[in-house]
Amino acid sequence: QAHTHSFTSSVAALVVAAGTGSHVGGGVAKPYQEISGKTVLHRALLPLLDDSRIGLLQVVIHPQHAKEYALVKDALAAH
Repeated sequence: QAHTHSFTSSVAALVVAAGTGSHVGGGVAKPYQEISGKTVLHRALLPLLDDSRIGLLQVVIHPQHAKEYALVKDALAAH
């Protein structure tokens, strides 16, 4: 079954956050490292979510980071 989505904008944003962060160190992948209480990914996504020109936001994550990404999504939903 096909699903049709209507967006107010034809602009899409693609955020690739699938790395493991092995170069950064610290045992936590870079997108999920915190800076002043918010993850790097949260800080990267927030301005995109607030931009009315963006009609679709797609985030690519590493399969092993599903739990961490879920926490970021929850934090952003509370925004």
